[in-house]
Amino acid sequence: MAAIDAIQANTGKWPGLIGCDYWWFGSGSITADTTFNSYATEYWNSGGLIAPTLSMPNPTTMSGLNDRSSFAAGDLLTPGTTTNSNFMAMLDSVAAGLADLQANGVTVILRPFHEFRRKMASST
Repeated sequence: MAAIDAIQANTGKWPGLIGCDYWWFGSGSITADTTFNSYATEYWNSGGLIAPTLSMPNPTTMSGLNDRSSFAAGDLLTPGTTTNSNFMAMLDSVAAGLADLQANGVTVILRPFHEFRRKMASST
């Protein structure tokens, strides 16, 4: 990756850990983008650590991760609902990407739901 190569070229050192996101910010795709896996495998084999992140879209609306307008939390784990079907499809695509890394001997630090936050009541 150009950014990682630039760090090495300018500092003479490689970062110990690199990350990727299986979804582009704002992506409404049901399928994880695992194109990073080939670079991750190469980096792991060179001694680096890999940290994939999951910024999954809203499984109810299939809009980007910041869309909380119609998130049906109660349907998330209810089989047969659209939200559940979408969520399970997303998890299946992540599992396929992680299985590919595992088959290549890559250990990862997975960062799922890193942007989950709940709205806190004002303390004023």
